[in-house]
Amino acid sequence: MIETERLWLRPLRVEDVDAFVALHADERVNRFVGAYSHRQALDRLTSVEQQWAERGHGLCAVELKSSGEFIGRVGLHYWENFP
Repeated sequence: MIETERLWLRPLRVEDVDAFVALHADERVNRFVGAYSHRQALDRLTSVEQQWAERGHGLCAVELKSSGEFIGRVGLHYWENFP
């Protein structure tokens, strides 16, 4: 987990599926990275959890420390074609 003055960054989990879908439903977000159905988000988050387990890094949830609100995602993604 990474902590700043205002934010917590922690590994994304399957349990974040509803917040992840809502984030990507926002047109300010999905115009750059696309929207996800619930099933697609579960598949993606399962992959993210697997990357954390296998590589020790991956995408993080960004939360406000003051409220715990999920406000975004950030992090590293391993792409097999770019080792």
